[in-house]
Amino acid sequence: MITIHKVLMVLLVLSVTACGDDGQPKQAGQSQMAGQPDQVGQTPTASRPDPVADQKAGIYRPTTVDTKAEIVYFPPVPTDVVDLEFDGLTVIQLVVGTNGNVDTAFVERSSDRVSVDSLMLDVAKKMVWTPAVHDGARVKMRTSIPFMFKIPTPTPGEETVTEE
Repeated sequence: MITIHKVLMVLLVLSVTACGDDGQPKQAGQSQMAGQPDQVGQTPTASRPDPVADQKAGIYRPTTVDTKAEIVYFPPVPTDVVDLEFDGLTVIQLVVGTNGNVDTAFVERSSDRVSVDSLMLDVAKKMVWTPAVHDGARVKMRTSIPFMFKIPTPTPGEETVTEE
């Protein structure tokens, strides 16, 4: 049986390989939500954070650091709070600080379910990372985390419940 924990663990592995050279997910035609940090359901104000502003603030991209930030603590997802059995994707963009905590986070791509987006935003904010390193010093790094949701499919021999 596929659990949400297994799906999330696979997504963490895939999040590294699913990013382009700019550290953003490689998905053509996706709608972007890049409103104010920590805001869910806002009207997009820009498709991506300004790289010049990031550079001035000392925020690096995964391709520009010597060692990328890596997740060391992934908080449990409270599956009893929100129904996560649907087909969809939420992408959370965040900035990992020099202490390994998440400085800012926002919904980059919505699953069109505000409650799910909000839950995944809360989970992402509680993650703990090893800080990125550039030229021997810890630096802030911007990255995106995709959370994919799938309706579980029954395995052969497993009984399914149908509504009549």
